[in-house]
Amino acid sequence: LSLVYGWAPGQGALQFEEGGIRIAPGQRLTLQIHYNNAAGHPDVRDSSGVRIYHGPVEGPEVSMLTFGPIGFRVAPLQAADVDGWCQITQPFDILASFPHMHEQGTAFTQTVIRGDGTEESVISLDGWDFDAQYIYDTPVTLEPGDVVRTTCRYQNTSDQALRFGSGTADEMCFNFA
Repeated sequence: LSLVYGWAPGQGALQFEEGGIRIAPGQRLTLQIHYNNAAGHPDVRDSSGVRIYHGPVEGPEVSMLTFGPIGFRVAPLQAADVDGWCQITQPFDILASFPHMHEQGTAFTQTVIRGDGTEESVISLDGWDFDAQYIYDTPVTLEPGDVVRTTCRYQNTSDQALRFGSGTADEMCFNFA
């Protein structure tokens, strides 16, 4: 399973300057859309769509990886950091980062711990805003032996545990890179 594209409040459409995503003959794609009309506005219409251009293979192959932890929990009325780790096994380049949390997130960081132990920041955001999620230019080359650490800080203001999940009332901690 590979994510082809992601969108969240605050950004426009993503287009690759050169290259694209390679899709094999017969491969199927699934379009998944999450709606959040918490205000209950009547007669809300959506004009989302997907446009796929196909042609001969040219330019670099581009794909989207999802870095981050799943299955986490933040205790009621607590602040906590949630971490995810990914061991790199083959070389590749990250072109851009699209950090994603929901409404209880307050900060997002991603670092690379190199094979020699040095650390390099990929992206660091303080003052998270669910309505302003952007794609950032974060070029970095990853090599086998590197470890990518993704950290989200949450401030759970509820008397209920905050849990990982796909609903807006749940939380996520991802960098779609």
